[in-house]
Amino acid sequence: MQVKVRYISSLRDISGKAEEILTLQKGKTIADLKEELATKYSKDLVDENSVIVMLNDKGANTPERLKTSLKEGDIITLLPMIAGG
Repeated sequence: MQVKVRYISSLRDISGKAEEILTLQKGKTIADLKEELATKYSKDLVDENSVIVMLNDKGANTPERLKTSLKEGDIITLLPMIAGG
């Protein structure tokens, strides 16, 4: 199955690209994808304390959502948390 991963802002620097299509085995979860990306690039790319994970434009950072099985054509967006004041 193929999914698209989009990297926003500083995460583009870590991955070296704005987006990519990845081929995954059926049944892989968001958590599985995060592990693969951490191995491929860096743990900084998927650090739960500084990176927001979106699945098809909906938040996916909760433990329950990280267990969600990915489907063909899903879009996962990784974006850095932004603090301001």
